[in-house]
Amino acid sequence: MTGRMRIAGLIPFVSLVFLAAGHGAPHAFVADPVMNFGRVEGGRSVEHCFALENRGVGTLHIEKIDPGCDSCLSWVLESDKVEPGGVALLTVSLDTSEIEGEISRKLAVCTDDPGNSVMILSLSGEVAPRFIIRPRAALFGEIIDRNARITRKLRVLAASDSAQTLDSAVSSSARFAVALRERKDDQAAYDLEVSTVPPLEEGWNKSQIVVSGPGGDRCVVRAEAYVAPSFAVMPARLRFDPDDGEQVRILFVRQNSMAPMILTNVSGPFPRAVCDVLSGPRASDCRVMISVTGLSAFAGRQTNMALYFNRPGGLFTVPVEVVAAGQEGRSGGSNPVATAESATVDRP
Repeated sequence: MTGRMRIAGLIPFVSLVFLAAGHGAPHAFVADPVMNFGRVEGGRSVEHCFALENRGVGTLHIEKIDPGCDSCLSWVLESDKVEPGGVALLTVSLDTSEIEGEISRKLAVCTDDPGNSVMILSLSGEVAPRFIIRPRAALFGEIIDRNARITRKLRVLAASDSAQTLDSAVSSSARFAVALRERKDDQAAYDLEVSTVPPLEEGWNKSQIVVSGPGGDRCVVRAEAYVAPSFAVMPARLRFDPDDGEQVRILFVRQNSMAPMILTNVSGPFPRAVCDVLSGPRASDCRVMISVTGLSAFAGRQTNMALYFNRPGGLFTVPVEVVAAGQEGRSGGSNPVATAESATVDRP
């Protein structure tokens, strides 16, 4: 009687084991997801190994390691597959060259564990700067003249008695030139000059400037300059409905140039179109009011509008589209602002 009871009691347990094995579900687990490294001096790398365990019955696949926007974090994963009962080591390195004070950096481990698909790991502690940089970055803001040479001056000060001599500054971008000079009035201080190297590219120009010494000490300075496009329009594309009634659109033209061109003529793609050029908020800006009728015959057509300026080769083209029949109302109506992008310009 007792023996039969014991055998009967084992049946549900055995069934559950086979059921779990049939599903083959992995289970991701990290015993210590938070690592506090205490207090370290800046310029050094903090390294820690996280043990990624698989406590399930199926193979665990590590699909992605995401450090977010923290460029100071790097990692090496031993294996992206972990068998049941196995462990994969994830080595995470924190570069403290550009950070100071109390910090916490996180990264996400994405797996195929149905019950724990994302695990958050973190490194936290205090970074004591070996060098103080004032200002912290060489920021040039928005530059109109891409051929301008502009210089920003920064001061680098030793913040620790153990800080060693600095003798080199290297820019990661050819758009910035750097010069490092030791101050004669203070042996523990340096002047760092960061200058733009024309011609700059339109858009963002960025650089990481590494200041280092023969003893291995280093600090990193960020340099950024934004060059606005010489020409920009809002919206970047004009859309109309396939309708014979009057439709009005306004095109804003902005010039960011030391010698702006003057808009002299507008050529529309439609026979019954009237274009008026109005002044803008600045002398180099303008608005083009476009009034069009009789577009039912142009349904589904895509073409360009041409703007002519008082300079050889000063042709400015803007894409124009008449939406297909049955798509009325999707042209954007009379709202003139969509996105601000550079249009095509044929320059001399």
